[in-house]
Amino acid sequence: MKDSDDNKRNSNPENKIGKDNDYNLQNSNTQNERIRQSERAVERTLEDTRSNINRLTNEARREVSKSTEKMKQYQEDSINIINNIANNYIESQKELFTSFSDSITGNNTNRLRNYPQASWLNYYSPERFAQIYGENVNTFTNSMIRYGNLLNNLTISNMNYFKSFLQQMELYSKEFSETQEGQR
Repeated sequence: MKDSDDNKRNSNPENKIGKDNDYNLQNSNTQNERIRQSERAVERTLEDTRSNINRLTNEARREVSKSTEKMKQYQEDSINIINNIANNYIESQKELFTSFSDSITGNNTNRLRNYPQASWLNYYSPERFAQIYGENVNTFTNSMIRYGNLLNNLTISNMNYFKSFLQQMELYSKEFSETQEGQR
């Protein structure tokens, strides 16, 4: 008789539904907990990523002042080096012109006495050489400084291009994010 009562309880459809409901509730709770854990894991990961990005951008901001100082120092050093090159070259040429002048001046003075109309000999005078040389050194120095300025402008231009590229990417990312939110 006892077996028949157990069989009746087990065969009773209400008992099976109750057990199925308990299982379904338990299974549903487990699934909900897994979903919540996954959501928390995703949030943690995204927050960690955001923290890393903020840390990296703060480090990059600190590097900007270092880079700015290095760029300024580079420009000042370049200008000083160009100035030193020109001055050193002028000093060495002064000595050369002095020795050259002494040897030429005597010959030109004698020639000019013999040929008073020979003004073309003045073209070969040390003064004329010094004038031409000075113009060449000025041109060289000016070219080097302008070359440095050109490199600086090229660098700034590339930085401006990169900045506009980043701004465009920022715009695209905002549009993408808004599109994704609109689809939800």
